[in-house]
Amino acid sequence: MEPTKQTLLVGGLLVDVYSHPTSSPRSTDPVHALFFLHGRFGSAQDSNVVNTIKAIFDESYGPGSGGGERKKDLIAVAFDHRNHGSRLVDQKWKSEDLAKNNHQHAYVL
Repeated sequence: MEPTKQTLLVGGLLVDVYSHPTSSPRSTDPVHALFFLHGRFGSAQDSNVVNTIKAIFDESYGPGSGGGERKKDLIAVAFDHRNHGSRLVDQKWKSEDLAKNNHQHAYVL
């Protein structure tokens, strides 16, 4: 099943919150939160981020995941790192390192 995605604005930062379609917003069960961060040159909207989150939900909620009634829900949270994806300000600052004469590279790290 495809996870349900809700984009929230948290402290000026767009945050994608994924939940399993069978999760109920009215549930009083505890919730585990997985913060899923993209790799270098990536974005929270990259297909590998979404596909990995889907695979985690499939494993956690699918057949053989312990069976019985769930005692806890799971959400996955993804957002763009500084100067990536929706927060991109300067392409050179994001992608080039000191070897390519990007003197801002040390500040990014």
